[in-house]
Amino acid sequence: MCPSGCLSRPSARSGTTETRIAALVEDGYKAGRFKAPGKPGLVYMLSDHNYVFDPERQAVIHFPGHLMFYAPYATQKDVGDGPGAPTSSRPARRTP
Repeated sequence: MCPSGCLSRPSARSGTTETRIAALVEDGYKAGRFKAPGKPGLVYMLSDHNYVFDPERQAVIHFPGHLMFYAPYATQKDVGDGPGAPTSSRPARRTP
């Protein structure tokens, strides 16, 4: 995942638009420069010192410790829905 992240973070800092960054990342996957991990994974952010910008409130807010799961190409149908179900923050699409 780093190659696309390593492209998008500096691009955003240099003033490149979100639309252009998304197009560059998409092109990178299509050209084979980027490859999504093939297996599920887990990231844990258990610190009590997490703060994020909430665009709806236009404020920096405290965000509690949490787990993030990576499941390549899983859909919301695969993981379920309803109260307590995980959500897909960035659903992936397979590219040829």
